[in-house]
Amino acid sequence: MLKFRPITLASLVLGLVSVALCVIGSDVALATVAGVRPPDLRAKSETELVQVLRSPVESERSAAIWEVLARFADDKVDPVTSPLAKMLVNGVRAGFDPRFRAACGLALASPCYLGSVPAIDALARALQLDTDRSVRVAAAAVLDHFRGNPIAASALRQATETDPDATVRAIAGDYAVAVTAPPNPASAGPPPLAGNRGLDLELTDLRGWAAVWVRQAAEALGCTVEWNSESSTCVVSASDGSRVRLVEGMADAELDGNTVLLPTTPVIVEGRMYVPVGLLAQALSFDFSVDGENKTVYVWPTPTPESPALPTEKQPEPSG
Repeated sequence: MLKFRPITLASLVLGLVSVALCVIGSDVALATVAGVRPPDLRAKSETELVQVLRSPVESERSAAIWEVLARFADDKVDPVTSPLAKMLVNGVRAGFDPRFRAACGLALASPCYLGSVPAIDALARALQLDTDRSVRVAAAAVLDHFRGNPIAASALRQATETDPDATVRAIAGDYAVAVTAPPNPASAGPPPLAGNRGLDLELTDLRGWAAVWVRQAAEALGCTVEWNSESSTCVVSASDGSRVRLVEGMADAELDGNTVLLPTTPVIVEGRMYVPVGLLAQALSFDFSVDGENKTVYVWPTPTPESPALPTEKQPEPSG
């Protein structure tokens, strides 16, 4: 039976507020702690909120994400069945803006996520691979409460020894000391694993989500692409038999015969289909790190050798 570090409401709030001030900015963090929530969003169902999060209007998406975070703080979200829960787990890795990725990471400290394998998996990968310091700070702060989990323990130990940023190393090694320290200067660079990349792909901001050109990503990883212009459908097949089917404007994708809900719908721009990178990573078994500043996503055809084996949760051009 796994043992987790005892979490009291006071210690968790104090610690995460301190990290939030450093990670996502004082105005945003303090507004969130004060309970500032858009009134028109409070009455919306989870399904309706997911639709708002797919809005092309950035201000609407921003308002919705804070309502989602407030619901997590109130422990009103089911981490297994809720579409919001899965969206936040994806957001830690695949959000375009590092502030969004960091905010999603902090939200995973909600008691409803205690011991959730997908959440710990996403945070561990973010700590090891994200190029942005603020995201790694958030991931380390939340993982600190799950040191009894081998995935969390391995990621924290690695960050303590190798992360180039002193604040990240401090949080990974001793959370209580780190949250009382003043904010650290700019990051000294990405963690070693993020620098040991295999492929660089063009990155696009697709309604707040990191997205890649399907054909470029698939062919770079040795996969085949079939394109049907009449139905605007793209099918990507991997050498191991995995298959994903994508349709322009459809929020549901088909992965190995199962329906997968996308954080936002695929779009076609100048003959190229773009899709959130997280889905392709799941379908084609590659790992990735988002660098929104340089509009690049770094991918590895196989998991990095230094990374622990992490369990997973089952779930173009005119030619693609």
